[in-house]
Amino acid sequence: NIQVEVNSIAENEELTRNIDAAENCSKKRQKRRTKVTRDEVSIIKRLRSLEDSLVDNEVAST
Repeated sequence: NIQVEVNSIAENEELTRNIDAAENCSKKRQKRRTKVTRDEVSIIKRLRSLEDSLVDNEVAST
């Protein structure tokens, strides 16, 4: 009976570790995702401002 309790405690601890690891993994993945989207947003903004300056140059040259 005691052996069964020790086993279940060890199993519970292992399960808890696995769950914690999975949660950390998903948190890291979410952080990475938001970082990528922020980079994408800044790239889009830069492209838009470049596009605007190109249009301004075209208007100025005509």
